[in-house]
Amino acid sequence: MRKAVCTAVLALAILAGAATQAVAQTYPPEPGSGTLTGSSSIAVPGGTITISGSGASPGATVTITFASTPVVLGTTTADAEGAFSATVTIPAGAEAGEHTISAISEGIVLATLTLQVAATSAAEEDESELAFTGVNALLKIGAGAGSILVGAVLLLVLRRRRRATASA
Repeated sequence: MRKAVCTAVLALAILAGAATQAVAQTYPPEPGSGTLTGSSSIAVPGGTITISGSGASPGATVTITFASTPVVLGTTTADAEGAFSATVTIPAGAEAGEHTISAISEGIVLATLTLQVAATSAAEEDESELAFTGVNALLKIGAGAGSILVGAVLLLVLRRRRRATASA
């Protein structure tokens, strides 16, 4: 009888522990009491942005996430006042449009930031700044074609003169 009572109590304890309510997280995450700012409100895929914020526990690890995909952009450590800052790279495959960046510490979303990702990438912007290393061949081709045309006209003139002197 003692074993049956112990088994029943153990089974009830297990059921009580397993019957806790599951809580779904909302998206975008509800920000906590912290703040989050970016060095720019617009970024390009592959570009960098500095994220700064506050509201973390002193010395706590803060994870910066690109919540739209989701991708961890980087981690940093909060200072004695709970402030933090990190320079992160926007994923190269990020689609153009509005995205959410979150700062998470100790499983709590400290704050969120809305970031506009532009359609161009940093690599495409750098291409327009490349030096022109080719040759402008159009002028040389025109001079060559003009020389051939002048030579052909001179050849025709010489032939006509020879014919005229030969028949006279």
